[in-house]
Amino acid sequence: MHKVLIVDDMDIVRIMAKRLKLWGRETGFELAAEASDGREALAILEEIPIDLVITDVKMPGMDGFELLRHILDRKLCPCVVLLSDFADLAHARQGFLSGAFDYMAKPLEEAKLKEVFGRALPLLGSLRANRSVQALPKTRILEELYREGMTRIQAVLTESYLQLPNAALELLERLETECGHDQSTMEFMLRRLHKEMLELAVQRYGWLRYFVSCELHPDPDLFRTSRYQALHRAFLEEIRRMTELTGMLLIDRLPGNDLVDRVCQCCLEHADRDLSVAFIAERLYMNKTYISEVFKRRTGIPLNTYLTFVKMERARKLMDDGRLKIYEISDSLGFRDAEYFSRLFKKHTGATPAQYRNIRT
Repeated sequence: MHKVLIVDDMDIVRIMAKRLKLWGRETGFELAAEASDGREALAILEEIPIDLVITDVKMPGMDGFELLRHILDRKLCPCVVLLSDFADLAHARQGFLSGAFDYMAKPLEEAKLKEVFGRALPLLGSLRANRSVQALPKTRILEELYREGMTRIQAVLTESYLQLPNAALELLERLETECGHDQSTMEFMLRRLHKEMLELAVQRYGWLRYFVSCELHPDPDLFRTSRYQALHRAFLEEIRRMTELTGMLLIDRLPGNDLVDRVCQCCLEHADRDLSVAFIAERLYMNKTYISEVFKRRTGIPLNTYLTFVKMERARKLMDDGRLKIYEISDSLGFRDAEYFSRLFKKHTGATPAQYRNIRT
């Protein structure tokens, strides 16, 4: 029997969950524990083996997103289902794509929860099998393949980030072959790969955290019908985009371009600031006219054009995060005219900020 922990600060939600007629042999799940906040849930998870956590998104103290991060980082539970009010569904979806197994809207519906259990069973069964002695050889092979692939990816990031998409695809194909195309196991491995690749990339280029989202954005039409395939495609697209973006942000590495490198690094490391030629000049203790002239001569790109590109890519990341309103993003990047910011954003991405946000959520 798979054990479930429900976490919600509202007593009525936990009471109604206990009254649902789906606990037991029919589904293979039992409600083993309940908690009223994230900290209490973590204490329970440290003491009791739990297979699936259902947690509210909005809770005082430690909310559902923070709880999710702790669970994933400490490997306390393989499946986390986010529970949210309908109005918060977009944010819950983002949490799901960051590592939660699924999300559900309140109030809990027996049919929907039963469907979630049905999709969780193969993954939980696979994980239990992998913990058995009989499954250890295959598990070791899978882990060895993964670690070997991650070593190559780390080398690629150090030597030539342009080969990153090929290295990622090669590792995915080897893992899929070893898994026998078990989609539940591969979904787990894909999420792990995505998280660890981003961590390695940010270790190599610290400024990437300002531009690369930790979330995957699969085609919504494929979201339910081909879950792993959609995540697989979104993952490869995200890695290709990160590779192309890194090249564009760094511009070039031709000999004699030390000043260009210093300007780029300064811009990228301060991407959350109100970037301007004057700001860069002050940071580098150089004349702004000289910097602008040398940058244009060596790259063929006006420095202000490059600064706008950096700002628009930072704006794209802030849009994906979903925490700031559009005018707040505009202000934070130094645009006092929100309409002007919107025009630049549309020219850069092909969509207005509002359109872009609707597409991504």
